Amino acid sequence: MEIEFDPIKNEANVAKHGVSLRAAEGFDWDTAFEREDDRFDYGEARFVAMGLIGNRLHVLVFTEGTHEDAIRAISLRLAEKHEVRFYYGQV
Repeated sequence: MEIEFDPIKNEANVAKHGVSLRAAEGFDWDTAFEREDDRFDYGEARFVAMGLIGNRLHVLVFTEGTHEDAIRAISLRLAEKHEVRFYYGQV
């Protein structure tokens, strides 16, 4: 799957979370839990996925990309402790 992202948003993500959006290229979709983020009207369908990159659990916020085999990464960060407990409680 191709990962698209805004370079300026990537810089902000690195500054805030210490993770490049490019790292989403290693996101293991086979291990992921995914849900739609419908808390707000974003003007587009937005999704949150929890899954592994390497052996660390990450949270990826994304929307559809410019073509069928792409997503546009909005945010990527390491999962927080409560998210890790939830994830491993579901697997």
